[in-house]
Amino acid sequence: MLRRLFPLLAATLVGGIIALAALGKVPIETDLLAMLPSTERDPVAEQAMAQLARAHERRIVLLAAADDNARTRAGAIALAAALRRSDALKGVTLEVPAGALDAVLATYLPHRFGLLSAATRSALIAQGRERLQQDAYRALTSPIPAPMAVPREADPFGTLAGFLADLPFAGSGFMPEDGILMARQDGRSYALLSAETAGSPHAASTQQAVLAALAQARAAVAAEAPGVDVDATGLVLYAAAAQDTARHEMSLIGGLSLLGIAALLLTVFRSLRPVLLGVACIAVGVATGIGAVLAIDGRLHLLTLVCGTSLLGIAVDYPLHYFAKRRLAGAGWQPAAAMAAMRPALTQGLLTSLIGYTALLVMPFPGLRQIALFSMVGLAAAYAATVVMLPLFAQQPDGRAAPRLGVLRQAGIPWRRLLHRRSGWLIAIAVVASLPGLARLHHDDDVRLLSAPDAELARQEARIRQLTQIGQGSRLFLVQAPEPEQLLQREEALTDALRADNPQHGGFVAVSAFVPSEQRQADNRRLLDTALFGADRWGEAVLDEIGYRPAVARALVRSLRAERALTPDDWFRQPVAQAYRHLWLGPTASGVASVVTLTGQWPAEVLSAAADALPGVTLLDKPAAVSALMGQYRQGMAGALACAVAVSLVLLSRRHGWRGAAATLAPCVLAVSLPLAVLGYLGTPLTLFHWLALMLVFGIGADYGIFTREGGAHGEAALGVLLAAITTVLGFGLLAFSTTPAIASFGLTLFMGVITAFLASPLAARRETA
Repeated sequence: MLRRLFPLLAATLVGGIIALAALGKVPIETDLLAMLPSTERDPVAEQAMAQLARAHERRIVLLAAADDNARTRAGAIALAAALRRSDALKGVTLEVPAGALDAVLATYLPHRFGLLSAATRSALIAQGRERLQQDAYRALTSPIPAPMAVPREADPFGTLAGFLADLPFAGSGFMPEDGILMARQDGRSYALLSAETAGSPHAASTQQAVLAALAQARAAVAAEAPGVDVDATGLVLYAAAAQDTARHEMSLIGGLSLLGIAALLLTVFRSLRPVLLGVACIAVGVATGIGAVLAIDGRLHLLTLVCGTSLLGIAVDYPLHYFAKRRLAGAGWQPAAAMAAMRPALTQGLLTSLIGYTALLVMPFPGLRQIALFSMVGLAAAYAATVVMLPLFAQQPDGRAAPRLGVLRQAGIPWRRLLHRRSGWLIAIAVVASLPGLARLHHDDDVRLLSAPDAELARQEARIRQLTQIGQGSRLFLVQAPEPEQLLQREEALTDALRADNPQHGGFVAVSAFVPSEQRQADNRRLLDTALFGADRWGEAVLDEIGYRPAVARALVRSLRAERALTPDDWFRQPVAQAYRHLWLGPTASGVASVVTLTGQWPAEVLSAAADALPGVTLLDKPAAVSALMGQYRQGMAGALACAVAVSLVLLSRRHGWRGAAATLAPCVLAVSLPLAVLGYLGTPLTLFHWLALMLVFGIGADYGIFTREGGAHGEAALGVLLAAITTVLGFGLLAFSTTPAIASFGLTLFMGVITAFLASPLAARRETA
């Protein structure tokens, strides 16, 4: 009863997964970093990275660009209007909110004497108060109005104006022009817009809706303001491109694999039944793997999905051996007896494959665990489908086997004989030839090798970042202190150090740039008081020379000496400050914390030196941390592979003896070693995904050795191994053409390993069958 119920349950599962996929209900994760574990041991550091990600993940930044301001403005207005008509986006911002700049000025004006730009402060410290006189004359004669015009009598020396011009949001080059942020560069005019996605940027429905909205908006701009270019960047756009690539590659690679496997089975077995049953076993394995991942993780990663198509090349091995045996049995075919004879080899093959995957499953690496879970459950389901379903649906003998397969059975005999007679010499030659390649092996764990972002999206993003100075968020400083005042002081020490090193490297955004510490504000007031209204009353003389009334000087002195400090609470009450709220983490278990983000191209050694020299400052470099972690797991995977070989040797020795177990594993050991040598000769740096591929090669090579050992170096074993190798190459080899570098290296390594395992499989045969 259970044996007949299994096909019904399997069909229901497969049909359910197909229906969910067709309806777009399978949640697919496109963020490659989501496959990686936490890189920070400090929970505050993880909080900082998560808060920064939440602040930016839904954001989209757009530029409208043309050769003149009028056309750019018209295009930007049309773009904003079109985007606001879409339900996929919210918070579309083009115009500077009415009164926002006035509110900023009203916030800073009562605290103006404690607010100095870095250049003004340095000049005053160096006794360069003549610069203040130059700024006072420049403010009187400049024909260009400032975006936030400070009343001249309140700021005659331009110190507050200089501070405002030094603010991070003022340093991007975009200035309000008739309510729209505009900039000019290289003879072109730019308008800046921003928006947020209404849904999660990782949801397929959100991605499609946003892409449709952008397409309609670009069409509206082209119709209303011809000649205006629109650039856009945002996580949702990269996620959509990655999702599209994953779907395309999955359908192409998986489709070609299925077509190739089906064509092979039809050619060899001359019947549609083996094709359908083979595809059914594969479908059960893949559907069960997807179901297990969704049940445990709730989301299927695109890398798991694409790598999972390679499961076709392993899962099909099980029915292939069954149908090869049936094809060669002729009229004497007995399905139950044939499956009973095959079951030990099938079970050993499954166990050795699961041993290899178990090493990945126990690693604290979400991506590898998901791939291992998918593969282990999928292979176990394919095994169960083979054992249960095939004897039920392939009971009749196939009398057409002998005449057509005789050539296939005889084709490999010379090679098998050569391996048996000269195996020692051939292995020695292979080892000697491999040593120079193995000696040239080197590794590269850079996480950026995991993906190849869409070239057009990368170009648009680079353009937007260059104009807006938006930080990338992958490298930042975490600053911690017992209380807010000390936190701001530590931020100032950090930004002073970065500014002193080389301002050409790039910029930074910190809360202390908007709100200096109370100590810094007091120092600034003291510097101004000494320079302007000290014993020589130099400032009063300058003001009198310029033409200001004496009452202005007296009012400045009173305001300066009665002024209180600006606080973070004062600043964050302003609407414009909400865009920087994520920089202030607030209370933590040990006090308070904030982050300082970076723009530009800062050398890693400069950032590390700044963090090491200052208390409470930690550099969070996500790419570097993940790359280091990948290096650790790469080393762990190499050790796990060696352990898998050792455990498999012990497991197989119980059935075949130590010598027989060593012979059985010889194909998989060679299949792991020779691809490494080839990669060394090619000068290709090894990554974690090369080792992941080698882990799979180990399982495949062990399967070939076990079936050859159990069934002989020729007959149905040789045919089964041949067909398994071809189908595996169809499944794995095509991955080498993926546009994702990690998947391409995965596929190439598997291709070389499978070919090696097949050619070396006769080494596992018993001597008496040679």
